[in-house]
Amino acid sequence: ISNISDILPGGYKVVYHLTVASGHTVTLEEGVSINQQNLDINVKGTLKAEYAEVADAFVSTTDGASLYVEKGGVVELQNANINFSRYGEVIVYDGGCFSMTGGSMIASYYGTNIRSGGVMSLSGVEVKNTISNSGSLTLENCTVANQSVTISQNATATITNTSGISTLTINSGAVVNLVGNDFSSTTIKLNNLVEGEIIDLSGNYWGTTDLDAIKAKISGYSDNIVVINDVL
Repeated sequence: ISNISDILPGGYKVVYHLTVASGHTVTLEEGVSINQQNLDINVKGTLKAEYAEVADAFVSTTDGASLYVEKGGVVELQNANINFSRYGEVIVYDGGCFSMTGGSMIASYYGTNIRSGGVMSLSGVEVKNTISNSGSLTLENCTVANQSVTISQNATATITNTSGISTLTINSGAVVNLVGNDFSSTTIKLNNLVEGEIIDLSGNYWGTTDLDAIKAKISGYSDNIVVINDVL
């Protein structure tokens, strides 16, 4: 798609792989429903769902449909729903940017992958898939439906006021900001961190104020690495 600026309300069955061309913008109007039929959407330009009350603006319910945000590609969604069942995935490549406010995301099995140099920002989103971050990730006021989040070496992540993460894995070299989260049902895994690396877990809720119980939820814990103050 290179010359269509708006896709009007209604249901659309896509029978070919869909590409938003570089330098062009496609806007999904409120009420648009897209069924990908096992095909992919590749975003090299800009894909938007701009209205605050978008209903099923971006939906696929068949196996294998995926969303790829390529270098220079931008995806901006508000109160939209992404539903890729079984083998679907969302990948943000180097130079790609994905932002979503409200709505829900299901990219089953393969989940969401932010590659090095890719950027993803989710605010107020219900996340129902795993997230693997090698780039830059922001989760703000999100609910994660008992799924894991992995922060790779040299990646950055800001996670605030978020709940439901089953396992949060932080690898050596990652830079994280974690404040105001509900970690009562979360296991923290610290991989290969060394002295000099500090993970500040202060200001989060653990379901307990017992520091020994909190430390038991943190695999790889060391007093020289982990800071826990102001337990909520």
